[in-house]
Amino acid sequence: MYDATINLVRVGGTSASSYISVRWGSAYHWCGIYADWQTCSGTIPNSITDYAVTDGTSFNVTSIVDPFWTIGGEVVGWAFHGHEAPALYTYKEFATTMSITYDRTSVVTSMSPANGFTQHSSATGLTLQATAAADPDAGDATYYRYWLCQNASLTNCNLAPYGDSGWTTSSSWSGVYPPGPGMTAWFYNKQLYWAVQTSGTPNPGTQDLVLTSGWNSWRLYNNSIASNA
Repeated sequence: MYDATINLVRVGGTSASSYISVRWGSAYHWCGIYADWQTCSGTIPNSITDYAVTDGTSFNVTSIVDPFWTIGGEVVGWAFHGHEAPALYTYKEFATTMSITYDRTSVVTSMSPANGFTQHSSATGLTLQATAAADPDAGDATYYRYWLCQNASLTNCNLAPYGDSGWTTSSSWSGVYPPGPGMTAWFYNKQLYWAVQTSGTPNPGTQDLVLTSGWNSWRLYNNSIASNA
């Protein structure tokens, strides 16, 4: 996600300058501006305040939304807090909109070799391949990054130079195990796992969407019977 902005436009009430704060609401309640809405007490962090609102304003709430911009993330509800003063009976009525600028990218639909694949011969090498649906944002390229790891996670992939392809536009990668002479003996009978990531940019940052496929297991095995010496 690149940006999240809440826009307020006054549609009724006074045009006198006053402050307005926006924050993540704790409940759909008059006291939703507080951490504990049942007792109307406690401060909610990350509130954003404009101290001179007349006919409208905008709040950049990217920093509040970003930690929850994930699949299955918690729903964000907004609470607004306006200026209150004793014996002041004016009001402001606002029309509120929210705009979000975010990235979309291709989803991997198939992977080869399939989960559970094993091989003995090094003659054909190992080529990791992925098929991805078209990027939903027309005109955006799809970048792939292949991983070969010792566990089905990105936390143990220190198999350089075999473990990480880096970002590439190719839907296949033979850098793990090219055709020809066999790999180092360390790889024999090691249960390894591979996955592929997709992105719409070759150097994704924290604001860019990176999708990770499921994990397929792969093993290079040695089925030769040891000779008697």
